[in-house]
Amino acid sequence: MHEHTDRAKRRKKVHADYCNLFKKAYLEKLRDSTRPLADRKYYAKALRKGVLSKQFTLAELGTCEEELDNLTKE
Repeated sequence: MHEHTDRAKRRKKVHADYCNLFKKAYLEKLRDSTRPLADRKYYAKALRKGVLSKQFTLAELGTCEEELDNLTKE
């Protein structure tokens, strides 16, 4: 019984760590103005998806919503 809860806790922590790494890496790439716009749009969309699926919040991203909106508009 305990092993199951330990495993669930570990999985949650790994998921949280993954989300943080993903968030950090994608934010760096999104803000890198030397990257092609298509690339930056891809990262913006992925971050927007993360926000929508409640993996993290806009406040945690530390980015303004307009910045993401501008890059995710087609």
